[in-house]
Amino acid sequence: ELGYSAMIPNAVVSIRGATSSNHAQKSYKISLMKSTEPWRGQKTIALNKHGYDNMRFRNKLSFDYIKQIPDMIGLRTQFVHLYVKDKTEGLENSRFVDYGLFTQVELPNKTYLKNHKLDSNGHLYKAMYFEFYRYEENLKLKTDPAYDEALFSQILEIKGNEDHAKLLDMLDAVNDYGTSIESTFEKYFDADNYFTWLAFNILIGSIDTQSQNFYLYSPTNSEKWYFIPWDLDSGWGRYESEKISPDTGFEAGVMNYWGSVLHKRVLALPKYRKMLDDKITSLRNIITVEKTREMIEIYKPVVLQHSFKMPDLMYLKLNIQQFNEVCDEIPYEVERNYALYLDSLEKPMPFYLNPPERIDGNKLRFSWEASYDFDAENITYTFELCRDYLFKKPIQVVSGLDIPLIETEMLSPGQYFYRVTAKNSSGHSQTAFDYYEDAKYVKHYGVRCFYVLEDGEVI
Repeated sequence: ELGYSAMIPNAVVSIRGATSSNHAQKSYKISLMKSTEPWRGQKTIALNKHGYDNMRFRNKLSFDYIKQIPDMIGLRTQFVHLYVKDKTEGLENSRFVDYGLFTQVELPNKTYLKNHKLDSNGHLYKAMYFEFYRYEENLKLKTDPAYDEALFSQILEIKGNEDHAKLLDMLDAVNDYGTSIESTFEKYFDADNYFTWLAFNILIGSIDTQSQNFYLYSPTNSEKWYFIPWDLDSGWGRYESEKISPDTGFEAGVMNYWGSVLHKRVLALPKYRKMLDDKITSLRNIITVEKTREMIEIYKPVVLQHSFKMPDLMYLKLNIQQFNEVCDEIPYEVERNYALYLDSLEKPMPFYLNPPERIDGNKLRFSWEASYDFDAENITYTFELCRDYLFKKPIQVVSGLDIPLIETEMLSPGQYFYRVTAKNSSGHSQTAFDYYEDAKYVKHYGVRCFYVLEDGEVI
């Protein structure tokens, strides 16, 4: 209704999203001009298509739950049925075209902070690829002659105060292993917010939150940083994804967050794992099977009415029977993810594989990071080398390695794969963070691909 009768432009519409911008169905951002009145208190309106979510309600389910959870900051959401009339040159007489169902999600920005009684002059960053490392080449003070906002935004998009001194102080402390993580964590983070955010993501299985899909907020007169969730449509999908590939790899429980220096340092301490466990227990009393089922019953008629007809129907990968089947299973997602969380505490932690190195002209050196065990159990490694990513006919298998390194004879030209499995004394095993995605988009965890060229170069 906003500006329906206006005769001059009152907004700019653009395509939004990172990987989702490559999807056939786009998400949009509507930026209202200064002269235009806000729409429901918002000057920038995000319409998310959630093209990778066949249910089209996972994000809304997540944020509707956040309203009921203490110590979390959420976003307002609603369903939108979008029609577009294109009146660009040559299309003046066009009709409204049905663009299907979208979810309008409140964008965290200065207006958002003001609307939620937060500090609109505070610091607000959107994580793009951010694992709490220092990123010295990218993250600099604005007064630094080498400051480059485009480089900065590759790691964190700036949505609030542009004085980055407080952010860099926090990152310096997080990456200072000479200072205890207890003093750093207590100074810079709110334990209730942090562990609630982490517990919520673990329980709903929102796996795409290790380095993105969250904001960091800090009020002006405070050193503490708070997590604000964003784009949770990867949650509630364990049942559906395991239909394609039953191997969850590292993408479950605390393992999923071990690549971040902050999470790694925090979760290594038993007292902090106990705080996480307490939050998970508390949230399991809020996110129940019965309540989730009731919420889904509200969303289902909307999705069935709008997404199971053109244009959305063309892009859904489920028929109505499959849609109803997944709806019946989603209420049990929390208990599935809770079981995986408990299992993750018993396993060695995931690690990264290094690229192979050619040494002494006729040998290859394979190395990887050391794994970590919460109970300080002894860890050994199994190394496998093969020409196929399924490892049906391995070229070499070596078990019982005590150190994260092995050397082999030089290989003939061609494509190769290697993987390493860590196992602790209790018999629990873990693969690496690395994975190989095949032509059907199935992830094969713990696998690294490399090539030996005709001249012997390894890439």
